[in-house]
Amino acid sequence: MRIIINECKKILDVRIILLLCMFSVLYYMTFTQIYRYPTGGQLTNTKYDIPFTAELVKEWGPKWKVKDEKQYQEKHQELERDFAKIIKQDQELSKRGIVDYEIFNKKYEELGQKTALSKQEKELDKILENYVFYNDKTSKIFLDIQALEHIREFQGYEYGVSDKKYKELKADGFFDGTKLYQKAIEKRVKRDYTSLVHEGVFYILQEDMVTIGGLIMICLFALIIPYQVKQRLRQIIPILATTKTGRRIYQIQLIASALVAFFVGILQMAVYGIIWHLKGLSVFWKCESWGIASNAYWCDKLSFGTYMLLYMALILLFAIASIVIIDFFIGRTIGNYMGAVAVSIPVCGAMMFLMGKIYYMLFLITNDQVLAYWELYALAAWLIVVFIFYKIRSKRRKRVDL
Repeated sequence: MRIIINECKKILDVRIILLLCMFSVLYYMTFTQIYRYPTGGQLTNTKYDIPFTAELVKEWGPKWKVKDEKQYQEKHQELERDFAKIIKQDQELSKRGIVDYEIFNKKYEELGQKTALSKQEKELDKILENYVFYNDKTSKIFLDIQALEHIREFQGYEYGVSDKKYKELKADGFFDGTKLYQKAIEKRVKRDYTSLVHEGVFYILQEDMVTIGGLIMICLFALIIPYQVKQRLRQIIPILATTKTGRRIYQIQLIASALVAFFVGILQMAVYGIIWHLKGLSVFWKCESWGIASNAYWCDKLSFGTYMLLYMALILLFAIASIVIIDFFIGRTIGNYMGAVAVSIPVCGAMMFLMGKIYYMLFLITNDQVLAYWELYALAAWLIVVFIFYKIRSKRRKRVDL
């Protein structure tokens, strides 16, 4: 244990760690979706969509049932009253009889559909647009109502589908795909409720998990490659190879590298989880892993928090397994720093690409899918490849050393 701790200390160079901390901050600010949240474009129409849905989760709980129509109407009326209270103070709108949300929205849609507007209509359109987009109070309420109506928009298609309606939709080709896909979708759309996880929340997590996985890989390369190259340049590896005890240190160094990988990965994931909580998205953790108009997932009965933890664990497992490639393929074969950098960049890029291909939109159900949870099989295949590579390198090193 003392030797493992000493090897870990050698890998965790303070200077490199400080540089990686600065790099991680810039990386988060540049590439992560959670840093940019809340903003429109994350499978959302506006920056208010996800925060409003989070408010609904706090008020209604993690799901909305079709039978809870009264709950929906009460919330809708509450928002309408708040909106009407503000626009009634506008004399221009009052003159035109626009005194509540229903009239406001109807007029706004009418003007939006017209190709040519009169002078008065242009003036009115400008006033209405100001309330919709530029007045902070009315803009939020108006768009919150739109987000609320979004829940009902997919009722009868994505959830709450009767047996008769399902047969009609299936006959129209709405659920075309493999038998595996059809079985999974049928089970989902016939539920009499919907989880209140917004599709934008899935988008943020799925984009960021691959991105954070890439950051972990970069950190591991930056820590382990200098450690291995330094050992090689100081002729420590040939000295260790002269004795049986020395050769055992090879395994200890690999274990130390794996422990460092685990520590770095846990730290990065913990930081991401804290940011997620500070942004107010942790409220979705208790919801089921599917939602309004979102994609279907094989693990949709898991809570979203469990889905997020599983996502993190699989990314971390992939990164730790990659230590074998970093440690044996680059660290022990490249004789200088320039060569190590030249080889590390494409290898790291290739491994990040592979990670993205496997883990993006984890456990997604597609209409051409014939194997559920294929990501787990892909990970198992990756672990087998890494293990075989490890055994080959170990035997080769043993023959050379002896």
